[in-house]
Amino acid sequence: MINNLVNLTIAIWFATRFKIFCLWLRVEKNGGAVETKPEWVRRDMEKELFPHYQIKKRSKDGWRYDVRFEQSDHCSYEKQAHALIDDMIEFVDPYWCFIECSILDESTDEPVEIANC
Repeated sequence: MINNLVNLTIAIWFATRFKIFCLWLRVEKNGGAVETKPEWVRRDMEKELFPHYQIKKRSKDGWRYDVRFEQSDHCSYEKQAHALIDDMIEFVDPYWCFIECSILDESTDEPVEIANC
């Protein structure tokens, strides 16, 4: 009985502090003479950058990922989304690539707003 109560308390705490969002990501070549394949850059990003943000790929060949953000104040999701996007841009830039991405709140199908925070 006590173990069930502890597990329920932990589950409620976790559910109120964290929220899963959907990251849609595409890596594209920016031109130039460098022979870099966007697939290689994406693979390296998945290995090196995504573990820091605890991002999980939904399917092997897909472009959608689950990203978990922690809520600490009313702009915390937006700040974390902005930091993630900045880090992805910095990661692909040396490879002469750029990203197209969106981060969606699947409960409302609305993108995470990163302005005004």
